[in-house]
Amino acid sequence: MKLFNLLKGITYQSILGNDNVDIDNLTQDTREEFTKNTAYFAVKGTQVDGHNYIDDAIEKGALVIFCETKPDNIADNVSYVVLDSVLDVMGYIVSNFYDNPSHKLKIIAITGTNGKTTVATSLYQSLLLLGEKSALFSTAGDFINGAEFHSDKKASSSMEIIELHKNLRKSLNEGCSYVCLEATSHALDQQRLVGTKIAGAIFTNLTQDHLDYHPDFNHYQNSKKRLFDELENSAFALVNIDDSYGSTMISETQAHIISYGNRAYLNPISRDLTFMVKGFGLTGTEVYFNEILTEVKFVGEFNMYNLIAVYGALLQLGFNMVEIGVALSRIQGARGRMEIVTGEKEGVIGIVDYAHTPDALENVLATLAELPHNKLITLVGVGGDRDRIKRPLMAKIAQKNSDHVLYTSDNPRTENPEQIFSDLLSGCDVQKKNFEKIEDRELAIKKAVELSGT
Repeated sequence: MKLFNLLKGITYQSILGNDNVDIDNLTQDTREEFTKNTAYFAVKGTQVDGHNYIDDAIEKGALVIFCETKPDNIADNVSYVVLDSVLDVMGYIVSNFYDNPSHKLKIIAITGTNGKTTVATSLYQSLLLLGEKSALFSTAGDFINGAEFHSDKKASSSMEIIELHKNLRKSLNEGCSYVCLEATSHALDQQRLVGTKIAGAIFTNLTQDHLDYHPDFNHYQNSKKRLFDELENSAFALVNIDDSYGSTMISETQAHIISYGNRAYLNPISRDLTFMVKGFGLTGTEVYFNEILTEVKFVGEFNMYNLIAVYGALLQLGFNMVEIGVALSRIQGARGRMEIVTGEKEGVIGIVDYAHTPDALENVLATLAELPHNKLITLVGVGGDRDRIKRPLMAKIAQKNSDHVLYTSDNPRTENPEQIFSDLLSGCDVQKKNFEKIEDRELAIKKAVELSGT
């Protein structure tokens, strides 16, 4: 694609060089392979300033440089596009390169602290059951039309800007009409969705998380809110109005607002969509979504919030409520989200859940406590190089709501595991003898199974 076509609709300060040059590759990382027609984005990131690598990019063969300041040394046969902010317009440039795939898809973005993966996965599965070709971009895996694919994801939480539009184009080429994606606070703060047309956005809830990245909770909240602030008036905004931050999320949106919540909550808040649990067990729940009664393969009130959001999104996309109820009765949970694992030991049921915040862990354990059981054994760990403030809170919740707790390793990354355990154990009541530390995760799992029979 010609450089001048990449710049359609883009405001820039100046172009130094030829705007008729052909571009067939985009990158913001000089560690990647370059073709002879590569354009390089000098992004000022949270850790690294891409302007420091412009010379490296040119040495590897970059023909175009998108930057915010003109370099001191101007290379021959290289075009420089000087912008006020690379990140502010990068998404639009990349979208132009891939022929604006988001304009031809209906993209539903889900944000919040807990439930993003479950909502995105459940919506994706429902669309497939309703006969629609669809894609899912999530932290639990990326899928197109039922098949998992490798998305070249470089960030741990979600796709970078170039990866996102590349995979939106891939989804479109494979016949998809819908894309369900998780919109993390990191992605929103780093403007990874700029240039992506969003058909609808869902807010699940907001509790403490990622304060290793965000300077404070207000910054974290505003990163989530940005998704709704930037919606067009043709889009819809589905919001959990029972959450104390729900009203804040939609306070400045132009989108059509739909609220959802629990019918059992007796408060004056008006809700467009409600759920009401009729009965539940270990393998599922009978629940009303508005007036439709169905049985779903999920347990826990928090999961009913997730599913009423899916129900609402499908209604907004034009599907029949009865067909939606049938689809919801057939879908499975996301991997590692209240996932039931059975083994050879009779009477012992393992449940794997990704709960990584105090609120999520408390919800899971409260749900399990309501189910028939003799003993609840919890194995918990937290990742290294992440929010340390939540560690003692999670340890306290695990100890309080379990018969026995095993604290174990969970991807320490570059952090000393002993520091992680120290943070965790600082939240424990040492007077109680219902917890222990076992660093080796495999041994901890074996001990949990062993304890289940005593």
